[in-house]
Order: sequence, then C-alpha cells, then structure tokens
Amino acid sequence: MTEQLGAGCESLAISSAAAVPVTFRAPGRIPLAPPGARAGTKAVTGRDREGNEKGARRNKARSRGTEAGPAPLAPAPGPPSTPGPGPVRHNRVSRLPGNRERRQRLWRCCGLSCLRACFGLVAQPGRCRRLHRAIRHVNCSRRIALCERVLNSQRIALCERVLNSRRIALCERVLNSRRIALCERVLNSRRIALCERVLNSRRIALCERVLNCLLKVTPSAFQKEMSLTTKQRLARAKKLTLPQIVQPQAKHETSHHKSSATDPEQSSFQPCPPEVVFQNYSPGQVCEIPVLLRNRDKVPHLLKVTLESLPYFKLVGPNDVYRKVPPGLYTTVRILFTPAENKDYFHKLVCITEREEFIVPIRAIGARAILDFPDQLDFSECPVKYSTQKTLLVRNIGNRAAHYQLSTQSPFSVIPAMGALDIGDAMQVTVGYEPLKAGDCSTSLVVHYDTGEDTHTSLHGRAVDVAIGLDRNRVTFGETYITLSKRTTVRIHNLSDITARFQWKAVDTQGEEELKLRRYHRLCQLEKDKFRDLEACGVDTTRRELFPNLIRRLQSEKAKAQGDPVLFKNDIFSIEPKEGEIRPNCWAEISVFFKPREARVYEQAGYCDISGREKRLPLHLIGEGLGPRLRFSYEELDIGEVFLTANLRYKTILLNRGLIAAPFSLVPPTTAMGSCFTFLTQEGVVAPNGLQDISISFHPTIQGAFEERFQFSVAGSPTPAILTIKGFVMAPTLRFDVPALHFGDVSYGFPRTLKCRLFNTSLVPLDVNLHIPGDGPGQPSVESADQMLRLNSQSWRKEAQGVMKPREFAISPCRVGVLAQGSADIQVTLCSNTVRNYKLELVVDVDGVGKNVLALTLTASTSTLPGCSSKGGALLSELDLPA
Repeated sequence: MTEQLGAGCESLAISSAAAVPVTFRAPGRIPLAPPGARAGTKAVTGRDREGNEKGARRNKARSRGTEAGPAPLAPAPGPPSTPGPGPVRHNRVSRLPGNRERRQRLWRCCGLSCLRACFGLVAQPGRCRRLHRAIRHVNCSRRIALCERVLNSQRIALCERVLNSRRIALCERVLNSRRIALCERVLNSRRIALCERVLNSRRIALCERVLNCLLKVTPSAFQKEMSLTTKQRLARAKKLTLPQIVQPQAKHETSHHKSSATDPEQSSFQPCPPEVVFQNYSPGQVCEIPVLLRNRDKVPHLLKVTLESLPYFKLVGPNDVYRKVPPGLYTTVRILFTPAENKDYFHKLVCITEREEFIVPIRAIGARAILDFPDQLDFSECPVKYSTQKTLLVRNIGNRAAHYQLSTQSPFSVIPAMGALDIGDAMQVTVGYEPLKAGDCSTSLVVHYDTGEDTHTSLHGRAVDVAIGLDRNRVTFGETYITLSKRTTVRIHNLSDITARFQWKAVDTQGEEELKLRRYHRLCQLEKDKFRDLEACGVDTTRRELFPNLIRRLQSEKAKAQGDPVLFKNDIFSIEPKEGEIRPNCWAEISVFFKPREARVYEQAGYCDISGREKRLPLHLIGEGLGPRLRFSYEELDIGEVFLTANLRYKTILLNRGLIAAPFSLVPPTTAMGSCFTFLTQEGVVAPNGLQDISISFHPTIQGAFEERFQFSVAGSPTPAILTIKGFVMAPTLRFDVPALHFGDVSYGFPRTLKCRLFNTSLVPLDVNLHIPGDGPGQPSVESADQMLRLNSQSWRKEAQGVMKPREFAISPCRVGVLAQGSADIQVTLCSNTVRNYKLELVVDVDGVGKNVLALTLTASTSTLPGCSSKGGALLSELDLPA
C-alpha cells in the first residue's frame, strides 16, 4: 500500500522557485544584480554594461588618489575567480559610513571578506559574501554597528539574520539589554510583533517568558503532533531550512562554472521537506514521500543522490547517478519506507554536487508514550508558607509503555519524580505548591520521556496572607525578683481554613537565620584551626590530651548548628511550646516565662514563623529584674561631737524587705576617717523579711567634722546598701587650778616647791606628759646643802658647768593619767643654779591628741645669799658664782 505525498511539497517548491530568476549563463564571472533589478532579468543590458564601465572608471580614478595612503586590506582566501575584465559590483558599497580609506578597503574587498575584516578584524571569508550582500541592500550605520556587536559576541549566523531582518530597532534594543540569546530567540520566533510590543513596554523579562511559553511543547500539542499521519505532518511543514554541508567540494575540478551567486558555506540546493519524517505507520505498511531538491543558484549544478540500501528504506529511481539541475528548477526523488515493527528508524539521503555534499535526514517516529497531563494547572490563591497539593489522575494514552521523569522548580514540587506506566494504565501525580513569599509564581512541570521528548505543563499559583495572628505583640512582665520567674500567656488565633504550623524563631527573616548559621560555622572552624595550630606547636602533654575532646566538641556543636532550625532560645525569656500546630478556626496558648539574672531592664524579641503569613509575627518581651531589697534601719547616723581618741560603739540594723535572700559584704572604706570605724559584722546573708544587727566601733584619731558613706554590696542588686555617719571630732579639754606659778625671789641653790592641780574636763581619760621647754638640758641643779657637805665639789664653779645649762625645774609627776572628769596634783620644784629672772611655761602633751595642748606660766628670780657667817663668807668668797 503506497501513499502519494508529493502534491503539497511540489506546490511549495514551485511557489518558492517563482521568486528566483531562472537564468543560464556561459562560464565566467557572474555579476551581482543591482538592488533595483527585478526578478526575471536574464541578461545584462547594454545600458547596464555602459553604466558599470563608467563606475569602474570613477573607482579607478579614486584609487589613484589614494596610492600614497595605506595599503588596502588583502581579501581573505576564498574560491578562485577568473581574472580579466568583468562587470563591476554595485557602487552602494562605496557609500558605507566611515572615512574614505575604510570605504576603499571595503570596495577592494569586493565581498570576499566579511564585515569584521572591513573594520580591521578577522573572520571567515566564506561568510563575507552574505554579509556583503546584506550591507549592499541596506546602507545603514546602525546596522553595521549592530553587526559589529553581534560579531564581537561570536554570533556570525545571528549577525546575518539581523542584517536580513527588518526589525533592526528591535534587535538593537535586545542587544542593548545584553540579551544576545534573547535576540536570537526573537528572530526564531514567529511572534515578532508580540515581542516588539513587549520590548516597547520595557519588559525584557516578560519577553523572555513569552518566548519560553512559545517554544515549550504542551502535553496537548505533543499529543496532537503524535496523532498526525505522515501526510498530515508533511502538509504542516511550512518552514524551509537549508541543509548542513558536511563536506565542501573543489568546484574547479568538477565544473566549468567558476562563480556562484550563493554563499560557499550554504547549500546551493533547497530540499523540501528539509527532513523526511514518517509517523503513525504499521509494520509491513509501505509509505512513500517525495523529496524536491531545488537549485538555488543562478548556474546549473550536477546533483547525485545516494541512499544506502537498507531493508526499510529504498530510493525510487536511479541511485548514485549525477543529474543536471538548471538554476531555479528542481528535481524529485522518492523514498519508500517499509517498517518491520513500530519503532524508531533513522537514515539519511546523501546529496553531492560539484560544490558541496549535504544530507537530508530521514526519521521514522515509532510508538510513543503519551501521558495526558493538562496544559495548565492553576492553584489560584493559596496560603503562603503552606503546602497546597493537587492530585492528577494521569493515563498513558500512547501506544508504548512510558518511562518518564518529572521535574519542576521551587516553590512547586511533584511526586513521583520518575517511574514507568504501561499502555492504558493510570497513576496519581501529586503536585505541591509551597510558596515562601506572597505574590504570583509561575513555572513549568516538565515531563521527560525516555524517547527524548519533553512536555511542559504550565503551573501558576498566587500566594496570599491569611487571617492568622497573635492576640498581642507586646508582653510586659514588670518587676521580678532575680532567681524567681513570672509567667504569662499569649494566644495565636487561626481564623483560616488551614492547619497552621508554627515555630518560634530568634531572628526576623530567613536571610538573617542563614547568616547566623554561617557565622557560627565560621567560628567553629576558626576554633578548630586554632587548636590544630596548638597541636603542631610544642605544648606539654597534659594539655595536649584535652585537644581531641575539644575538637570533638566543636564538631558536635557544628553538626548541631547545621540541623538546628534556629529556634528561639534565651536565658532570660523562654517560650513554650516552641513549635506546634493549630487547627482551623482554633487558637493555641503560648506560655512566656521571665527569669531575670540581674536587677535591670530586659528587652527581647521573638518571631513566630507560621504557615499562612509571609512575614514572621514579632512578639516584644519586656521585663525588669529586681534584686534583693536590703536597707539599713536608718540611712544616716549623726553621732554629734565626740572627743579625740574616744572609743565609741554604735549599733544599726540591716533589713531585707524583699522575698529573696540577700547576701551582703562590706566595701572597705578608702578614707582616713573611714578607717577609724570598725564594723564587727562585715558580711553575711539576710533571710527574706529578716534583719541583721551591725555593730560599729569608732576610735577617732583625726580632729574635725566628718561625713562618711559606708557601702554594703548586695549580690544581684546594682545598688548597694548605704549607711552615712557624720559628726565632729574635738580635742579633749584640760585646765589648771591656778593661772600661773610664781616662785618669786628664790635663793641660789635653795629649792622651792609649788603645787597645782590639772583638771580633765572631757569625757575621756587622758595620758599627759608635762615638761618645761625652757629648762636646761644638762644635769639637775645642786642644792646648797649638798654643796656645803661637799666643799671640794666644783659643780657650782663656772668652768665646771660646761656648755649645757643645768636642769633647774623638777616636775612630779611628769607623766600622769587623768581620768575623765578627773584631776591630778602636780608639784613643780625650782632649784636655781643661775642668777637670772625666770619666765617659762609648763607644757602639757596629751597622748593621741597632740603636743602643747595646755601651758602654765612659771615665773621666778634668783639673788645672792643674804648675810652669812665668817666661815660661810669665806666659802662664798672662794666660789666663783655665775652672774
């Protein structure tokens, strides 16, 4: 059974050939038709020849004027041409933008080098002719600059298409956005007007999405394509592409035509269809497809069609025989296909001319698996951060068992990812949509078959926030004693129709959470490197034994951080439970605890990451820690006036007004007056609502007014317990019962004693020292009776007294303790050994108080002895008394 499938292709080839002039020329150089020449011109007229000769003369004159300039760019190697006079190429090339030298170089290239060579660049000479023909028809600086940019991106073929395209502005805009691939896809797309409108709206990304949708095969389109017969598929083949040259031929060896109008890198024949495809056939059924090969060149070519003989493919007519095809005409070959089974077959039709060798692929599409996925799956509005699933019942409506792979992109997911399905069987495919951000989202569900085909199901969803929230976003605990805790509750209301899962996080966004984990991992790595460096250094073995344990601990902490979802964790505030689920139209009660460690204000924020809300719900936690409330029974102690060196005792009470025990300790004073106080209880613990007696002793050693602050630090409280003691320290008061001691006239060597009483009018006992600063420091004075008994004594003589004066006053007692409010009797004896008048002071020094505290005036005068006996007079006459 044979199918005749040539009518559609023949009509297509004939309509295409009508636009190409059919000309036959003698061997030699073939002139390029000017842009204004119409199709159908078969020969160059005399007027054209005359105009070309004039143009050649003008160009020759111009070239003479530039002989002194730089040497012209040599043409790139290409097919050899026959020397000699011939028609001159069109003059519009000389009007290309740029300076005169560039135009001359481009003219002398004569189309044998590409646009990049014209601008001092290097490119393949084979592509130059196509670019030259495009430039010849469009003399536009914008187009040349555009091609330069495309050539710099190494897209030669795209540059040719840009030049041939009439959408120069569109391609410029795409290139300005640095989307070379998008420009190529725009040219490939049949929706040029649509892409142009999208680009006019400055939405390049949208243009990409439009092209993605146009180029993707939907399941329905794949099903429709697989259901076509061979004849229907051939009728739908409207796009003709040139075949790929697999091997160029040396033209001068096989043909006498030395020039050609077609590009050497493009085939001179256009096959129709460009690919032979058989489809939906049955084993043993004979199918036939005609292949038309049209000569695109303006010279005839010899064509040899070869088909390797196989049991399944045969060529109707002569095989491996050259046939001559005139320009613009076509030859037809027929291919018979007899399949043995319903599977894929591949073959090729080899076509050889004197210029090139190209192939026409032959493909037979066998049985195919077809999974009836929908073209579009719309999730409509879905809660954000919530997994919405849709289950599809998919059947294999093809004629082959399906081996497939399913894939998509986040936030969509698909289960199963791969599998197999027999003919006519059905399966369930679950497509999930779990968006992390609110807004529209679109992607494709790709079904990849083991036969190489892919189908794309459009997935679309819109994520929105639902009615889920906290009953309050701030919790204030107030004053709470340290070591104690307070508890309050917060409710999460779920007024939506979904089961919301929540987690309490420590950070606001997912990005901060990932950053925190990266920092933690980096710190762990730094610590690990530090210990490795220590191990490499000389460290004692006792410490080195600890390093492996530390490294293992760091590794365990790192592994914990990798698996930790960074839940809310704080030493002061805690939230329970940290994660859970809330049913639709229900609420969950969350307990929040506050346990301060110090007496200060705490502020912290927790974030509830819950399904149905894009942003995490903040909960601000505020609490004030309160330490032990330890105070003195009175904050200030005024002791008034106290005497110096007094030993005083006081007592105060330390009270604990709080609900927790209060450990305290005295802060040592730093002043001189503060060191005179002694606290007998310097540290301790006061029970809740208890008290502690504090005894204070005071022994002042500094005179004057004072005000001292004594601090007792309290553990857990930033403010200490303070006791202020102030007063005035004054010196003790003493007085004598007489204003002065007047000895009057005293005889030389005859002692005289006077008495006085010292009163202590202060309230403290005093130890006093009495002395007379003006008395002599020498030996005690000698009484007259002692001198009379020792007549030979020389103590009264002037030369015997020496330099130091005798001590003439005697105080009894010279040191005495006077009780508080008491008195002491003092005797002062004067035994003069000098003749003079006395006016001295009896000075009182008090231990611990100071010197010269009190002074008593002493007065006396010394005269010679009155009338004495003869014996005494003789004695006095022998003495040399000092004056």
